[in-house]
Amino acid sequence: MHFTEEEVLIIQETLALIEGTSPIKEQLIRKLNVLYDYNALAKIQQSDELTKIHSLSNAIRNKKQVVLKNYRSSNSDKIANRQVEPFDYLPDYRAIWCYELESKRCKQFKLARIQRIETTEKSWEHETEHKIDFTDAFRIASPAPIAKVVAKLSLKAFNLLVEEYPLCAEHIKEEYGWYRLTIPVAGYRGIGRFVMSLPGEVNVLEPKAFKEFLKAERKKFLD
Repeated sequence: MHFTEEEVLIIQETLALIEGTSPIKEQLIRKLNVLYDYNALAKIQQSDELTKIHSLSNAIRNKKQVVLKNYRSSNSDKIANRQVEPFDYLPDYRAIWCYELESKRCKQFKLARIQRIETTEKSWEHETEHKIDFTDAFRIASPAPIAKVVAKLSLKAFNLLVEEYPLCAEHIKEEYGWYRLTIPVAGYRGIGRFVMSLPGEVNVLEPKAFKEFLKAERKKFLD
């Protein structure tokens, strides 16, 4: 049985979240060390991301607010502190769901964009508003799907899609040597980045709004 590098990382981080020591935990770590490069695992154990996960997990367990220091937001194109109530991780532990006090909304925050976590003594004040929005296979979230995208994929596009976004696999059907993707999306940016990275390999069939989005994005490269 083989684990990918990403799967090993998730297993290692999950083990690290288990408090204390136990024979089973130590045995699992030893097996990973035997199967995979020890130096790579040591690097994971010492990573800054793991420190953030520990801080956020403590905040969730104790229902405390935290400050995400110098968060680098792609949406606002700003670096700023964000006071939040963290309450759940995405499955790959690369981002966390939080209620943000300033915007009064639940949002995803990527761990890699946080400089550090500052834990506060303030308890959660908005627990009843903690909710996880619909998150599509491209890791984009919104209260509900905005559209269903249908596209025709080449073998190359199919391979890259299921490798980079494994949750897409259940939305693909093979049809006479090509592949049909029919998938609900929370926004066009996630799937749009994938489509634009493979010119000639993906033929978008619908909706019209997504085609218009791609045209507008392509125009930005020429302006």
